[in-house]
Amino acid sequence: MSDDSTQLWDYALSLYGHAEVAEACLALQDEAGADVCELLWACWLARRGWRPADDVSAQLAAVRDWQARYTYPLRAQRRALKPDAARDENVAQLRQAIKRAELMAEREALTRLARLAEPQQGVYRMQPGDTLDAQLRRLIPMLTLATEPALAQLIAAASAEPMPPC
Repeated sequence: MSDDSTQLWDYALSLYGHAEVAEACLALQDEAGADVCELLWACWLARRGWRPADDVSAQLAAVRDWQARYTYPLRAQRRALKPDAARDENVAQLRQAIKRAELMAEREALTRLARLAEPQQGVYRMQPGDTLDAQLRRLIPMLTLATEPALAQLIAAASAEPMPPC
């Protein structure tokens, strides 16, 4: 695993570990179609003085394919098992195993995103006027007035989050 992917993973765990960030990310995921890994990646890039390229969708295609093929199906299975897991310990253990697999799939997605964190691979240096707000908005397909508070919450937390040591 590269240094960048380890740093991104550490940053993502730290930022997402704040209850308000997890809540905001899940709202943006469930209500606005955002990918949480992409949101955390954009926050990490901004803290490093980088931003996704304007045509980032082309670079994100392989990561999005990974998420669609592996992460999202695992998440759907985990969520579907929730009612049964509350009543059956064996199902609860299965659900936990799927949750661990989902987390591993997300880590792989972040590793792939970290590979894009090089010039000419999908990121550019932030310029005056570039904001995290603008970068995140480009990654959220269906942002609405109802999800604006979640976006503001994520931006505030990301702006205050220190970068983990290298």
